[in-house]
Order: sequence, then structure tokens, then C-alpha cells
Amino acid sequence: MGINTDAGLVPENPLAVIERNGRLIRDVIRKGPGVRIVVLPETVAGYWWTGTAAQFRNSVPHGQLWLIGASVWETDGRRWDALVPISDDGFSSHLPLLRAAFPVPVSMWHPWQSKGYSAAWWERSKTVAGKTVFANICYDQLLPWVWLEALIQNTDIILAVSNVWWAKGTSIPRIEQETSEAWGRLMATPLVLLSTDEISPPPPPLSPDGPAR
Repeated sequence: MGINTDAGLVPENPLAVIERNGRLIRDVIRKGPGVRIVVLPETVAGYWWTGTAAQFRNSVPHGQLWLIGASVWETDGRRWDALVPISDDGFSSHLPLLRAAFPVPVSMWHPWQSKGYSAAWWERSKTVAGKTVFANICYDQLLPWVWLEALIQNTDIILAVSNVWWAKGTSIPRIEQETSEAWGRLMATPLVLLSTDEISPPPPPLSPDGPAR
């Protein structure tokens, strides 16, 4: 089940982040009772800190798996625009991230420097609950070769998730939606299409060295 939800801007104050994510969690629990898998929009949880993971893990209803849009730092300093699997039973710790293949150039992906989001270029489908799942995240939805990646891998389900802060006041969100629907029909593949209810930017930038460890 995909849930269109948005908890507003990601604040810089850690206590405010906890409060914000608490509102998000309550909204998701209210909208998704009894479902097995819940998918949330791109970067809706902000940065995926250890505390963020603990807050969501302790809140996910028993038996549910949530795929949460977040900005994720790897131990090598790379940052990914991704869907993070989380559950209350530890099962999700064995599942890989579903990463964006090609974040928005310049505003998110900076090929001339190490800061910013990383580009996966080729992203494999992942197995979730016995189905192969491919995440097509925001800007990727406008790129034919990303859809071809999913097609070549014979993906069972495509998760087309967005946070359209960068396209406020333009026709791009509608173009993303129509493009995703067209590719879904062409590929004859089930499509979970969702975005934030409101325009909200990704988390504010951190230092070039990334988060404190």
C-alpha cells in the first residue's frame, strides 16, 4: 500500500525532527491499518540517523514492513536518495536499500565533487515479500533508461515515489505521473505511484564530511 503523506519541512533542531517524524508515524498508522507493506514518498523522513531508525522501528505495527523515503549516509561517506525497509522484528535489517539510480543533477548530484547524493546508475531490483521490486525515485521517472533497467530485470512491481519540492509551480509533477503511468502500461507491470501531499524540500545540507559518527 502506498501512502501519500507529508510531515512538512525537515527542521534542523533534533527534538523538532523527532516531533515531526512522530506526526508522520501517527498519520501512516492511521491510514494503513491491517496492511502488510507500506510505501512512503521520497525523503519524507529526512536524514536516516540511528535515532530516526530506532524511532520508526519502535513504532511500526507488528507484522508490517515500511519502505520509507529518506536520505541515507553510508559508512564510506556516500549519500543515497533511497527507500529504507524497516520493521519491528529485525527482518528489515536483512533487506537492502532501494536507491535512486540518478538523482537530480546539480541540486542533488554533484559529479564534480564528493558532496551531495551519489548516483547508482544501474540499480538492481530487490526481493521484498517474495516479489521483485524496483524503486523509480522522482527525477528517475523522466529518464527512459531507468525504466529500461526495470524492464530488463522483469520486475514484478515498480515503486514510483516522489517529493516534488524542486518542481514547485511547474508541470513536472504531472509529467512525472503521466510518464510513470505510461511506462507501467507499456511494461504491463503493477505500479505504486505516490508523492508528498505538499511541496517539501529534502533535508538541509550537512558538512562535507557528513554526519558525526
